[in-house]
Amino acid sequence: MVSFTEEETDELELNERFTQKEQNLNIDIDSDNNDRTSLFPNPVSVGQPITLKVNKNLLKKKGYTPIIISDINGRVVLNSRIQNIVTTLNLDDVVSKGYYIIQVVGDNEVNKIPFIVR
Repeated sequence: MVSFTEEETDELELNERFTQKEQNLNIDIDSDNNDRTSLFPNPVSVGQPITLKVNKNLLKKKGYTPIIISDINGRVVLNSRIQNIVTTLNLDDVVSKGYYIIQVVGDNEVNKIPFIVR
C-alpha cells in the first residue's frame, strides 16, 4: 500500500485538476487567426505601404479578388484586384491623411477594414 503525506495529496489533486482542464482546452490556432482578413500597419503613415492579409475563402477561383478603398465620405479612391492571400499595397498617389475603409469583395461576402493614414 502506498501512502502520501497531506502535502503530497494536495499536490496530486492540483496536478489532476490542471491536467483535466488542460485536456478540456481546445485551441485551434489556424481557424481563429488565419481566416481573418487583416491590414497592417494600422494606422499607417503617408507614403508607407500597407500589407493586406485576406481570408482565403474570399479569394476567387477566377484568379483575382476585387478590393475597393473608400474615404470616410464614401468616395472610391482605389478600385483594384489582388491575387494572393498576402498583398503589399503602395498607396502613395492614392491616399492622404484621413480615415479610409478597404473592402475585399468575395463571391459571397465582403470584408471591410477601417484604417487611418497619418
